[in-house]
Amino acid sequence: LFAPACQSLMPFLEIAINIDQLLFEAPSEEKEMILFRKLVRDCCDDWRGILPKKQNEEQEKTINLIKIHLDGLLIAPIMVALKDKGILDLLTSHKSQELTALPGNPEILLLSLRLLEKQGWVKIDDQAVRLTSLGIHAASLAWSYGVPVSYLATFAQLEKLFFGSPQEIFTVD
Repeated sequence: LFAPACQSLMPFLEIAINIDQLLFEAPSEEKEMILFRKLVRDCCDDWRGILPKKQNEEQEKTINLIKIHLDGLLIAPIMVALKDKGILDLLTSHKSQELTALPGNPEILLLSLRLLEKQGWVKIDDQAVRLTSLGIHAASLAWSYGVPVSYLATFAQLEKLFFGSPQEIFTVD
């Protein structure tokens, strides 16, 4: 069940490792933008196009767990980047913030906020965004997401880790 979904996310790992660049620097390569748009669409569609339809109650439980993991793979690096740039602190200290007042790539930022909205962490009204009570709590934990996010570079090299030369992954320059 999980293999096709993970396979579709493997290209995102390279983007996730440097999500702050996608969010806050000059427009990235178009292929990164296309991939990010697709992943946000898949996530907001509850991964229907990637995961199989449930056959029974046990499979439904498994699929729901996979959805949580897939959501986390997208959301954790975004939360760390938003915290690092002070956006989560800004949203925590204000009731609402105009989207145009937030730094970064407007399209990628809005897509990222849509992912947080799906989790119930933000509310987007017209051109303003605010954290919900769940979002305030999630924002307070944002640095905690940094630990699993720090392993993304290793996950991006699983093939080398399992079937190649793992010492190449862990060498220090």
